[in-house]
This record gives sequence, structure tokens and C-alpha cells, in this order.
Amino acid sequence: SSRYHEELAWCGAYVDWVLQQDGISTDPLSKSELFRAKEWLNWGQPTPNNGQTAVLGAVAVFKTNGGHHVGFVRGRSGTGELMIEGGNQIMPNGGPSGVSIFPYKKTPGYLLGYRIPVGYNPPTSNVGFNNLPIVNKAP
Repeated sequence: SSRYHEELAWCGAYVDWVLQQDGISTDPLSKSELFRAKEWLNWGQPTPNNGQTAVLGAVAVFKTNGGHHVGFVRGRSGTGELMIEGGNQIMPNGGPSGVSIFPYKKTPGYLLGYRIPVGYNPPTSNVGFNNLPIVNKAP
């Protein structure tokens, strides 16, 4: 039912699906851990500055009122938020949760960290909040 769909925390499953499409392993996370957003802090390797530096395409983990959320860094807004692509997010049109690009604050304590695949060395042009492209609207 749609009620079950909206209550299931599937943001981590979306991150897993996207990475698998690109042939990127989500080891060592178990199938049950993939659904727990905070567990993504144990995947891959931290971005520079002990996982506190934004990298385009990195996995970002947030603490929310209801628990945690995980998604991909797609850019920054013109007003200083991270633009995160994720599943189980608010839709720009206000519809039920789905896959969208949505602004998130980068406040310490709210943003818990960024992760990238083990061995990935991002180009310096994609590292750091100010180097992220400005994304004002979800596609």
C-alpha cells in the first residue's frame, strides 16, 4: 500500500541501487544495514578533512528529526545549502516522497559526514563546497 511505501525508510536502498548501477561495491554493509542511513558512515572512505569536506557525487549522511538520511551531493544552492539527490525525500512539487534533488543544511551536527568509494581520488575541481556547481531547481 502507499502507506507502507511512505513509512519505509528507503533512502539507503536508493544509494545502494545507484552505486550498484555504476558497479561500485557497497561492501561491507549488509542488506539490513543498507536501509539504515547512519550505517553509510561505515562505507567507503571519508572525504578530505576526516569526511567533512564536500565532494561532488559523494554520499552525504544527515541527522534528522526522525533519525537519519543519506543521499548524493549534486551541488549547492545559491543560498548556501547542499543540493542532495536522494530517495524517500520531499518532492519539489510537494507530492509524496520519491527521488528528488532537495536542499539540506550543512550545519555541523546535522550533516554527519561525506563518504566516497575506497580508492577514489576526486579531482580537486570537485572538492570543497565552493567548487560545487550551483543547482537551483530539481530537474
